[in-house]
Amino acid sequence: TGTELASPGEPLSSAGIYDSNKPQILAQLASPAWEVRDLGRLTDDFGATLDAVRSALASCDVIVLSGGVSMGDFDYVPRALAAAGVSEKFHGVAMKPGKPTYFGATDSAFVFGLPGNPVSVFVNTELLVKELLFALSGTMYAPLEIPVGVAEDIRRKGADRVEFLPVRIDADGIRAVRYGGSSGIQALAGADGFARLEIGQECIEEGTVARVRLVR
Repeated sequence: TGTELASPGEPLSSAGIYDSNKPQILAQLASPAWEVRDLGRLTDDFGATLDAVRSALASCDVIVLSGGVSMGDFDYVPRALAAAGVSEKFHGVAMKPGKPTYFGATDSAFVFGLPGNPVSVFVNTELLVKELLFALSGTMYAPLEIPVGVAEDIRRKGADRVEFLPVRIDADGIRAVRYGGSSGIQALAGADGFARLEIGQECIEEGTVARVRLVR
């Protein structure tokens, strides 16, 4: 979702950005266990969002949207989902990135409303969307996590949420990838995986062993 979005190769307006979330989600969810349908892109319009959600609910078991789930004037997704009869199960999670994530359901479908920032989309697709899809398909989901030594202190600011930090694996262990926040899609290109910090944990100390969830 987002009026500002353009497909790769299209000219950008002064406020435009390229749509990276849709191809990213389609690539992450590609699997022989289910059929993935590309239902297109929505502008920031309540009526159009409601119509699209109703149409998707009639034909899909799980719907994944990105963007429009926060509290801004043009964040229509939660309101459109409520108007379409989706029962909200949660809206907001104590994790970083991906705090505004929405999850709801009807009698016949589940709905994820992911944030618009690409790192949030990537992490929550891995942690939440895939978990549900594999469970619904009767397939065991076993993401690859490995223990790796920590080559340098990995610190963060604030410890009120579980955080997944991008890291690379060098010959001497893991190091943090330069990361400016959940809009920094370039961090995904440089990461071999994500290290998890629990609530209250400010640092993964050099010389310890951390479990890394691999993404490549």
